[in-house]
Amino acid sequence: MKVAPLTFPLQEASLRESYAQLLPSSLHSCLNGLDPFEIQSPVYGIGLVEQEQPVGIILATAHLQIHTAHIHSLNLDKHHANPRLARLLLEEMSRLLASLSTTLATFSYIQESPMASLLEKVFLEQKWQGPRPLIIECLFKRSDFNLQWWQSKNVTLAEGFEELLFKKITHKERQDLMHRQEQMSIPDYIFPLGREKNLIEYENSLALRYKQRIVGWMITHRTAPEVIRYSALYLEDDFSHTGYWLKLLIDALNIHSTMANAHYGLLEINLDQISKSWRKFIERRLFPQTSQISHHHSFWKDFNNH
Repeated sequence: MKVAPLTFPLQEASLRESYAQLLPSSLHSCLNGLDPFEIQSPVYGIGLVEQEQPVGIILATAHLQIHTAHIHSLNLDKHHANPRLARLLLEEMSRLLASLSTTLATFSYIQESPMASLLEKVFLEQKWQGPRPLIIECLFKRSDFNLQWWQSKNVTLAEGFEELLFKKITHKERQDLMHRQEQMSIPDYIFPLGREKNLIEYENSLALRYKQRIVGWMITHRTAPEVIRYSALYLEDDFSHTGYWLKLLIDALNIHSTMANAHYGLLEINLDQISKSWRKFIERRLFPQTSQISHHHSFWKDFNNH
């Protein structure tokens, strides 16, 4: 058994295929040296090899200018899933990140995954902080989703407001959004023109215009051929009392119900950013209709203190 630093992109097709089997499809781009969030930061990987066959991998992106890093995955095949080997990979990656002058590293994982309890044990042993609840993902089947309650909520826009498909916003409005994001008035996590903009599902991504200014949106992403993810629901604070966020969500769901090749919906709930009232609403109205709920948790480590 040996650890093997990986140089991306992996040139050998058979090696790339072997490591791909240890990763979710969303991380396959890493094997070509491409950050999955499209932020053009370098990707680092360490493999675990037994008799020339990959049996484990750890992947991370390093944000060198701000001295942070994120570990995307630590995975072992089912025959080698044990704490000793997971610890070996984590220790090797920690040394690599430290050599890059990393000050803070993070790692997120799905609590329901087969490796979860093993990973929690190893990260705690290695003095990482956590775990902390981060995101809840709700997967629902369109055919099983009951829109009756949602459709009964007839929210009418007041004069001066206009709902439109996001793809129809003007060039001037796009420039305004980018300027507001640069001024940090729009958080990165809900900025509609940021990462994954190439995955936007324009058929049911909506915007809310008020007096020639975009003040809200419901952005969805096509993350797989049959899956639409409800990624960013936003309404400016000045209009939070209107309930127009609910109209954006309902109208996006209504359009989704007519899309022949979109059989699943995925709603992401960021627990750091969501209000208590919005979370309670989702738990009451959406959770009962989901076919699968996944809880994403995170660990983090301050390298300055170790």
